[in-house]
Order: sequence, then structure tokens, then C-alpha cells
Amino acid sequence: MEVFRHTDFDPAFTAHLELYLQLRSNGFTYACTEPDNNRLMLLNNLDLSGEISDPDEKRMIGELSKEDLVFLPAARRTVIWSHLPFSLFPAEIGAGDIEKQASLLLDLSGQQICQDRYDELVVAFALPVNIYSRYRDLFPGAVHRHLAGSLLSSNAEDHVIHMVIQEHLVLLSVRIDGKLHLANSYRFQTTDEFLYFLLLATEQTGFDRENGSVILSGQVAEDGKLFQETAKFFNHIRLETSELWPDTADHETLPQYFTPLLKMMS
Repeated sequence: MEVFRHTDFDPAFTAHLELYLQLRSNGFTYACTEPDNNRLMLLNNLDLSGEISDPDEKRMIGELSKEDLVFLPAARRTVIWSHLPFSLFPAEIGAGDIEKQASLLLDLSGQQICQDRYDELVVAFALPVNIYSRYRDLFPGAVHRHLAGSLLSSNAEDHVIHMVIQEHLVLLSVRIDGKLHLANSYRFQTTDEFLYFLLLATEQTGFDRENGSVILSGQVAEDGKLFQETAKFFNHIRLETSELWPDTADHETLPQYFTPLLKMMS
């Protein structure tokens, strides 16, 4: 059963819709929108049974094949990756030069370089060729993006740390005086490890913990340990919101882990 389905959604007429599929290491989230007005029509999440430390793409594809709605006709499909390493490059650098430079930063043995372009920056990430081929066959013509893009333009605040939590992975960015000072991903197993990387980022960038804001999204809850422990070190901390929350659904009842996907769609 979907978490949200608009009353106007009709599985027989989907060729005009856009499908967004966000892949995690132990599941996936997907949504359908109307491209003209960005109205959310469908929102769903599937967690694979049992947590796995590394992406099991064969298992993921097997579960995907059971989700008929993911394979309905669509005007465009966007596949969003979260668990892959990434690098940032200035947008003025050409695609060919980015691929050459990325080869120096990422392990490209048997890899396909994907580029996710924004106004000022490009997120470059590498996909194993065999995995890229499988998803290309599943979703011909799909656009491949990285969830790190949600860190680049999520907030207009000048002094902010934005974090996206996905299982035991955190995507983190630091903005000071409106400029991006840091964007990276870290794997952690415990809350203490999470706090170590977060506080290290504040020390490396000189972030003002007393006056700056911290915004979290993804698999995090306001009454959870990770949020509560983080709040001990910062005066201003809150959960992320999205303008794409369905009007017909209670904002507070929708799981927070949908927010990163919705931010990528807005």
C-alpha cells in the first residue's frame, strides 16, 4: 500500500507523468509527479528485509521488478543514487574535463561516470558498468542523479549545516556566509561516530555552533537519539521540510525519510 496516492492518480494514464526513483543500500523510494505543476501524484517506500552493509544490486533489482508502478509508462524517469562516493566540480568545467579529473579522485576501474549538473556545481559520481547497464536496461533513457544534489541548493540560509541520513550514511554540507565550504559523505555505525564527523566538519570550517543552523532530513526523527544528541551541541536544529508535501496529507504523519527525494524533485 502506498504512503500517498492522489485521488486523481490513474495507473492507466501515466505516460505524461515523471517518475523519481531513489535507491538506498537496503531499499528504495519512488514518486510520480505531474511535470507541468509538479503536483505529487504517488509516493511510496520499500525496505528490503534485513539490513545489508553494502548495496546488493541483484537483490535490489529483484525487488524492483515486483513494483509494477515503477514500470508504468512515464514521460521521464530519474534514478537518484545515495550510497555512491561523489566529487564536486565548478559548473564552468566541461563534461569531458570533469570525467578526466574525476578519474583521479574516484576508483574508475570498470566504472561509468555520471554527472549531475546544477547552476554553480556539478556532482560527479561513478557507477560500476555492470550495474549501470542493468538500470539502463530497466529504465531506458533515465537520468541518473546523486542525492548529494539536495545539499547544494536546499536552503537560503547563510550559516547552515545540512545533513541527509540514509541508513548508516550521512551526506553533509556546510555553508558559511552563503558559500559552500564543505560537502562530503561519511559512513557511521553509532551516534558517537556520527557526532565525531559532524563536529570535525565544524572545526574544519570554523562553523559557528551557537548561531548557525543545523537541518536534518532522511531517516531521522525529532524524538530519536541521533537528533537529541546532536541538539546538545547546537542552539538551532530542526528537521527539513519540502514544499511538495501532499496537501491532502498531514505533514506530521508523513515519514521524514521522504524529504530528500522531494527536495530533489522541487
